Amino acid sequence: MKDEKEDLARIKELLTRTTEFVAYFELVEAKMREWQQTIEQEKQTHLKQHQEQTQSLRQELDALHQLLSQTGMDHFRQSITTTLSQGEKQLKSLQAKGEKLVENMNLQLEHFNQFTEQGIEKIQNYTSEAITRFDTKLSQYDVNEFHRIVDESCLHIEHFSQNAINKNKHLLKSLQWRFLLLAIITTLLTTFVIGLYVSDEMPWETHQQAMNERQAGRVLLQAWPHLSHQERIKILKHETASNG
Repeated sequence: MKDEKEDLARIKELLTRTTEFVAYFELVEAKMREWQQTIEQEKQTHLKQHQEQTQSLRQELDALHQLLSQTGMDHFRQSITTTLSQGEKQLKSLQAKGEKLVENMNLQLEHFNQFTEQGIEKIQNYTSEAITRFDTKLSQYDVNEFHRIVDESCLHIEHFSQNAINKNKHLLKSLQWRFLLLAIITTLLTTFVIGLYVSDEMPWETHQQAMNERQAGRVLLQAWPHLSHQERIKILKHETASNG
């Protein structure tokens, strides 16, 4: 009778430990799901902001196209200056938001890694302790089967944690590439507008003018030996007046 009571007490203790073990696993899994949802929400928020900023840039490009078709260069220059100033502010704001988002993601990833490592360490310690107790007190039960279940659970948590970490890294790389692409587009647009603002000409117009001047110079060099003294003086005076 006494042996039966002891066996019953041991079984109750085993069930209690097993229940605690399962509850701990469920808590870890719930925390991981909560973090995953938070990361997804931040991703959607960032994508929405990126779409809004892209739409704003598209509107600015449309406005620039309309300005290029007008004849008022003074108004065009003033609008370009305003657009460049706003674009610089938006770019700085975007860079600041991107850096803040990356910093927050790195911080969350660090907390996640710490929590995962602590959870795995606690699980391993509890598993070792439980196995030792089962070996010493309940040798008549199938300890190997319980050990197999514990090992499978640990592998499941490690696999889930690794997938979450890989997903965060992939998201971080994607955001970095998008920021780089937006910065390149903004730089090209700024370079084009500044060149137009400085020379009052399109790049291809400047190139055509240079080609025409080069061709005229070749023709003048070929004809120079055959020109009279008066013609040469007249050309030189005209060139001096043009430069002055």
